Amino acid sequence: MMSSKFYILTVTMIGVLMISLAARNGDVLLINVFLSVYLLVSLFQTTVRDKIKISAKRTVECSFDGIITRILVAVTLKNDTDRKLFLVVRDNLPDNAIVIDGKPGLCALLKHNQEAEIRYTLHAQRGLVQWEMLPLTVMDPLECFQQSVSICAPALICIPPQFRRMKTFNPYPRHTVSIPGIIPTKRSGGGTDFYGIREYHSGDPVRKLDWKMTERHPHKYYMREYEQESNAEIAIVVDGRKRMDMRIGDDSIFESQIKLAASMCEMLIRQGNRVGLSVVGDNHQTIPPGYGKRQLHRLLNGLAVAQPGENGYRDEIHTFQRRRFSSKAQFFFISPYDYHDLEFYRNLKAGGYQIILISPDTYKVAFSDMDLSDQNNLPLRMSVFERKLNLRFLTEMSIPVIDWDIKQPIAQPLMSMLMMAGRKRRW
Repeated sequence: MMSSKFYILTVTMIGVLMISLAARNGDVLLINVFLSVYLLVSLFQTTVRDKIKISAKRTVECSFDGIITRILVAVTLKNDTDRKLFLVVRDNLPDNAIVIDGKPGLCALLKHNQEAEIRYTLHAQRGLVQWEMLPLTVMDPLECFQQSVSICAPALICIPPQFRRMKTFNPYPRHTVSIPGIIPTKRSGGGTDFYGIREYHSGDPVRKLDWKMTERHPHKYYMREYEQESNAEIAIVVDGRKRMDMRIGDDSIFESQIKLAASMCEMLIRQGNRVGLSVVGDNHQTIPPGYGKRQLHRLLNGLAVAQPGENGYRDEIHTFQRRRFSSKAQFFFISPYDYHDLEFYRNLKAGGYQIILISPDTYKVAFSDMDLSDQNNLPLRMSVFERKLNLRFLTEMSIPVIDWDIKQPIAQPLMSMLMMAGRKRRW
């Protein structure tokens, strides 16, 4: 394949020939001799496509600086051909990716076994970012002939959702698991807080004797008991139904739910709890409960690839796979509540499940530039009242509900609600 330089030289040679014919001067044709020699030398230095050997290695690193997610991409090219090659490289960028630093291409003349590197930084939204082939153009040193080649340089990275670390709080679960943690269980065990005093029994450790109490009763021995602290099994359920999503400008119900779920997963895993995840909708996915950094990595990857599902049979809340979780687990539902979901929550409550609903306020997103308490806007006021009435039905079933404004932090309302519900012990 010829380059633009080849065509320029060809046009120049034709022009020189026309001028020499018009002027009837053969000396002008000497210019064409030099240009022809230039093209012949370039042709002899051109490498056949089958003999082009170029290796590429791509490395990708992801970092979050507190504002945006940065993806550092480095591509190393090595010339394995036995002659010089002039390379023009322009890397393919993934969809929805923006270059914020560096250049995704280069022009370099590489000798045998010589290397060149491309380094640039991208910004991309959450999800899978994938590279397959690296397109490049191989030219002769005189840049007259070129060949397009694609070499394999695969890479795959999962961009987790951006989230803020939440302050640790007690979720006040009804049941706990046999894993040491920070949640008081209201029973004696190996804890640090004083729980009570009981009489000494044969086999009890002597180091737990309460000598002051024993001194008051010379013929009896007493033991100090401490409150056992354990962790809980928690399931976070994100509503991924398409019809429940709403996007107005930069505000999106589903993206806010994903960020909240990521913050809660990180905080609960940091506490030592067993945490699972379920995204309801056509793109349904479930991650069984687990604990540790590996489980947090699975949860964040699951949230990274989550997308709202299309309308269909599975686009209903009742398709939630409750059997993947223990009946003693604590369920956090993050969902814009629909009045059709009332029967589903009623059945879960009747089955003995411990439910907490965090419901994003869709009206504050859709009508963010309007006053919801405007006395003259009767239809809007009726819609807001209907939503509050539907949430009231859940509250009457002893299901804690948080009416969440996605523009406001949820940590303090969530802690207050859990503390109040924990005191009542109604759920």
